[in-house]
Amino acid sequence: METANIQQALAIYRLSDALIPTAVVGKVISLPASDIDLNTSNQHSQLRWSPFDGREVSSLEIQTSVEGWGNCKEELASFVAVNPLPNIELTITPKADFMAEVNAIKSMILDGKGNKIVAARTSSIEKDVNPETIWRSFEALCNRYPQAFVFILFDPIEGCWMGATPERLISWVGGEARIMSLAGTLTQAQSDWTGKERNEQSVTSRFIREKVLEMGIEPNETAVKELVMGNIRHLVSDWYFPLERMRLSGLINGLHPTPAVGGYPQSWAVDWILNHEGFDRGLYAGFIGVERDDFASYHVVLRSCELGSNGYILFAGCGVNAESDAETEWQETSAKMQLISAYL
Repeated sequence: METANIQQALAIYRLSDALIPTAVVGKVISLPASDIDLNTSNQHSQLRWSPFDGREVSSLEIQTSVEGWGNCKEELASFVAVNPLPNIELTITPKADFMAEVNAIKSMILDGKGNKIVAARTSSIEKDVNPETIWRSFEALCNRYPQAFVFILFDPIEGCWMGATPERLISWVGGEARIMSLAGTLTQAQSDWTGKERNEQSVTSRFIREKVLEMGIEPNETAVKELVMGNIRHLVSDWYFPLERMRLSGLINGLHPTPAVGGYPQSWAVDWILNHEGFDRGLYAGFIGVERDDFASYHVVLRSCELGSNGYILFAGCGVNAESDAETEWQETSAKMQLISAYL
């Protein structure tokens, strides 16, 4: 086992459908994903996260934990007073580069080299950022998206992040696990679902079923329905099945990153992204999760941004398959970014 990198971090989060947020401060230990057991803890509550590439999983050894809007706001101000926000490079993906990427991926798929790759891009907002502006954004996101997992994370390795993600990677309660299969996107202005979006959702569902079957478990799937978040609609279903808690970490390692954020086949798509995308996704399309004595809830980091004292970097992606249109994918990523940028 490699030596852990231990530094201090802050996380503030509001679980989906929860009424109040929680703030936790402590030492963050980052280890290779293969070396960490997501389920072993001598503490009542744990927070863990991993970047898109899954190279490490960070675990917070909680020293301070508070609940409530006023307490969390004070914790944010106190932490930033000692650990000021850094300046960040405000990157923007040129439209021509993104559209060329989408077309290159589509060509590979038409040549039979794979089924789907998620193309992502960045955009930036330049403005002064401080604890007060961060807190106002966090409150607004919680109010606007009550069913999302809303979070702020100050990580000494991955940087400072905020998001309101609708996608649950996996939840576990009382021996029962649930995995969300969320893929396929339309804006409210677009017409009904096409084969392109239905194919995206079915690929993600097939992948989830394969991973659960590898564990010797036959999962059940709910009917596919719509999930609405602001001006965006998604196709979504849930897989549910019995699972021993000791097997949770192995399943998470197998699932991440799912075809909803990476592509399919998994290793082919992720390798292509890491070698060709042109920027480091960081925590975007990674995962973040909370574990307590009686439950675990992990979420895919979507609808998110990296923040610095000088502004925000927005991230969004779209599933590219044989039926994709580059202009439509550009508009889709713009709509996804607006779900966050409207509250920054």
